Amino acid sequence: LKRQLAGPIREAPSAAADSARYSDKVVAMSEGKELSEEDKGRLDKINDILDEQVRPYLQGDGGDLYVVGLEGTNCETGETLVRHQLEIADRESFIAGIGRAASAIRRRLGESVASIGRTEVPVVQATTGSLEALREFSLAERARNRGEDGEALRLYERAVEIDPSFALAHARLGVQRLGVHRLGEAVAALERASALRDRASPTERLSISAFHASVVVRDPLAALTPLEAWRDAYGNHAVARLSLAHMCSQVGRLEQAEAESREALRLEPENALAAAVDMDIRLRLGRFDEAREAGDRLVARRRDNTLVRSVLADIAFIRGDVDGMRRHLE
Repeated sequence: LKRQLAGPIREAPSAAADSARYSDKVVAMSEGKELSEEDKGRLDKINDILDEQVRPYLQGDGGDLYVVGLEGTNCETGETLVRHQLEIADRESFIAGIGRAASAIRRRLGESVASIGRTEVPVVQATTGSLEALREFSLAERARNRGEDGEALRLYERAVEIDPSFALAHARLGVQRLGVHRLGEAVAALERASALRDRASPTERLSISAFHASVVVRDPLAALTPLEAWRDAYGNHAVARLSLAHMCSQVGRLEQAEAESREALRLEPENALAAAVDMDIRLRLGRFDEAREAGDRLVARRRDNTLVRSVLADIAFIRGDVDGMRRHLE
């Protein structure tokens, strides 16, 4: 039965092919001519049956059919609110499949078709059409959060090498180069990210705009507005919090910087970058002992990065510890 079902699914028109045929229906729905509540309920039940009882079994059809699954969860409780699965014919269709699954989840969570149409950016456009580039980018994010600056830098460079149009990867690469004091290369990467910003999601554009303003235009005050908008839109996103904390510290808003960095650490206690930013803020507040102790803990756990070593070297300089300066600058 699985093989009998898999064949017709593969031969069915792609989402792109179907989009033209259904465009009139989508326009009508966005204008308010939506399905009745009764029909919506029926459609959701059908999708639930497909997700739970049909689609999982298609994975065993011999390996030619891929099943992509996506879940929507309550960020506070971890409760699964909705899940959606769909079939794709090959690995190259994976990212586009994720985009279709995300749209389906948004609809099933109650968002209107009109709202989805206004704000949706296809995943292939917002990130990358290359599964390999996305993989390298994801590995780079993990390495960065562990404090492995060199490995993160290599992986970000690999991601943009695979897909030169990957806007967010260029932005992350620019920030990473800045962290290891390669300013000229950082500016070049951030300029490239800004040129490609239309290929990023609305939230990612806020991040790109902020770092472009800070590093390329050299106006950190101008960077605060998009970073605060990013924080307000995604309050539970540690990177949004720590990015705002770092920028606030650069312009002397140290109390706000400390509050944001502590919240970032609460959200992701093992994020080495958040810990490093928090440590730098303590130094700027004159709390040298706290900053040094935090840095020593990161070094002992091998979670330190370039920023941690730089702050520890600054503390050693303030205290006249020449050996400490040399050790942390090696």
